Amino acid sequence: MQQSQLHKKIQDLLAENREKDGIIEKLRVTVQSQHQHWELQQASWEKDRASILFFQGRNSGLEQDNYQLRVQAQEHDEEKRKLIEEDRRHTAILSGELEARDSELEQRTAECASMENRYNSAMREIKAQAGEVARLTNIISQLSADVESKDTQLKSTTQELAIQMNEVKRLNNKN
Repeated sequence: MQQSQLHKKIQDLLAENREKDGIIEKLRVTVQSQHQHWELQQASWEKDRASILFFQGRNSGLEQDNYQLRVQAQEHDEEKRKLIEEDRRHTAILSGELEARDSELEQRTAECASMENRYNSAMREIKAQAGEVARLTNIISQLSADVESKDTQLKSTTQELAIQMNEVKRLNNKN
């Protein structure tokens, strides 16, 4: 009866391990998919960041040009100020978008770390359960060896008893 209970417990642990393996695989695929998505997102953000730097450089250049043009001709001042303001607005918009995307990247990175922690935790639990299964398997092997040994002893004792019974019968028949 103890052997069947151990066998049942091993079966339960193996089923639980298979279930956790499925969960871990789903988490691994999700993490991998998120990681690919984040890499694409990061490339997009880098492109946006380059645009911001371009417009910031352009702003700086336009401010210097504006000073020179103001000295050379007053009629171009208004047009230049409009260009500078447009560039500043565009830079501010892109800066805001970049900050929002950076925040999203940080959030997704934290989510990825959380998923990785859950994956690592599940792997530790599976390893612990695998150790328990190995221990129970060793116990079952030991019990099986004990049963085999007892069975051999019983057969031997039964044969000796049969020989003695035959001897008793033979002696009874002589008397």
